[in-house]
Amino acid sequence: MNDNQEVLKKLDAIIKLLAMEKVADQKLVEQVKYLKRAGLADKQIAEILDKPINTITAYTSRLRKGR
Repeated sequence: MNDNQEVLKKLDAIIKLLAMEKVADQKLVEQVKYLKRAGLADKQIAEILDKPINTITAYTSRLRKGR
């Protein structure tokens, strides 16, 4: 692993930790909404919240439709 990859890996870990801390006490729908507004992809949100990607995709779809 080169230096750039190592830095990216560490930054990803920091992002995940900060995101988990920020949304820890919220309902899942609010967690997804916050993380999506922060610019994270569905796959990243699923990893952070330890939920299936299909669950996150369903939530983000509902958010886009205004439900």
